[in-house]
Amino acid sequence: MPSIATQLRERIAYIDSQIALLQTERQTVHEQLAAVVYPILTLPNEVTAEIFLRYYENCDDLSCTPLVLTNVCSLWREVAISMSRVWSNYASRRLRPATPTHASAMQLWISRAGKLLLDGRINLADPSYPAHAETLRLISQHASRWQSLAFSDVEYDGFHCGLDAVDLPGHFPHLAKISVSSGVTLPKSLDAPRLVDVALQGAELPEHWETCLPWKQLTNLRISNELVRVCVEILEHTPNLQVLEMRCHEDWETTTPTRILSHLHTLVIGHDYSIITHLTLPGLRELRLGSDIEDCGPAVKSLLDRSGCSLQLHTLAFSVCNPAAISEHLCGLNTIQKLQLNCGGLDSNSFSLLMEVLSKENHLFPALSDLEILESGPIQVDLSTLVSVLRDWRNESRSTHLRAFKMSSPGKLDTVLETAHRRVEQSLKELRDLRDGGLQVDVGSEREWFEKGPADEDFAVVAALATISLLNYTED
Repeated sequence: MPSIATQLRERIAYIDSQIALLQTERQTVHEQLAAVVYPILTLPNEVTAEIFLRYYENCDDLSCTPLVLTNVCSLWREVAISMSRVWSNYASRRLRPATPTHASAMQLWISRAGKLLLDGRINLADPSYPAHAETLRLISQHASRWQSLAFSDVEYDGFHCGLDAVDLPGHFPHLAKISVSSGVTLPKSLDAPRLVDVALQGAELPEHWETCLPWKQLTNLRISNELVRVCVEILEHTPNLQVLEMRCHEDWETTTPTRILSHLHTLVIGHDYSIITHLTLPGLRELRLGSDIEDCGPAVKSLLDRSGCSLQLHTLAFSVCNPAAISEHLCGLNTIQKLQLNCGGLDSNSFSLLMEVLSKENHLFPALSDLEILESGPIQVDLSTLVSVLRDWRNESRSTHLRAFKMSSPGKLDTVLETAHRRVEQSLKELRDLRDGGLQVDVGSEREWFEKGPADEDFAVVAALATISLLNYTED
């Protein structure tokens, strides 16, 4: 009988032979894997590039797209590097220590963008910046290439290190849009004959700000975190504005005169509406309000009366459904074509009350074609009430029929439908009939709607789904 040592040696030899077999098999599998050609890699480079462009067009952060594409495989890297378009949008970001400067990264983007015009988002507070001046010099060096620039001073660990001012010498013939955020001072002077769009988000104004930008040629202006007095002073230099968005805060005492902006057709106001008391807008067509209608209603009415304008789109907000306040505000707005309501805390009762107000006062809106309700929280909806109002708005006796209805909230979608609830089934059928008759209905893709059953029944039915589920539902 073999000794124990001999038996163990034989066991080891057997295991070694099995390992050798597995290694041979492993090598064969590796060779088979290497021979596999993925279909995506067999496409012509032109087709792959077109796919990349489709992805690029729908990407939220365009500046990251090149990095995503070049890190998949060598073929994709080759294709991505050859595509100028995906490199034309640059945004500074924290770089690895091995990268010498942000300017070198920007230079790489610019060179790969070929001859295309450029868009840039520059963060002047990133601690990894060794020298802001080098980056700004590079921007000026390629002044003829930029079509939009955005400068920000984002806080890192409580420390701001933005420049006193963004110095941009040179001629920027194609620059149409510039954005300057908190912590960054406007350029002392900017030679940009095509600049029409400016955003000042808490930006610092230099001592002689009146000459730092070509204010007179601007058509779009967004201002936030500024005093009303400062905003009105800026508007004195912008007679050709067409779109104005302001989120400012009121001074303790403001005696600034009224500004007339004859070309302005769109006005967006934040929670502080005091700026509108200083404006006259004869060409106003779209008015979007962020403050509660009960607070700003009289000021808005005064603006409209003073301006003599004909609104076509109106957005108003309210936290409590007050029929009297809503009716009073909407009275006289007979040119409205699109009405948007921003609500807060819209429960089943207040929703029904709102629908009742709109239905009762629908004669005030002979031109209304689009109605949109935006709720900041989950919406509780009586589906039959909604259908009844929509049916009334589509009545043939009205001179203008409602064309589209949209309702949305951040509520989580709950697709539970009780088919035994005949009232729900009837409402769904009527809603489908309205859809078939031409009404565009959009209830979003992540919404909760509630339809309560009769008091003597044991269930409460969640009866509204995403648009497709809602309108295509059948008993089967």
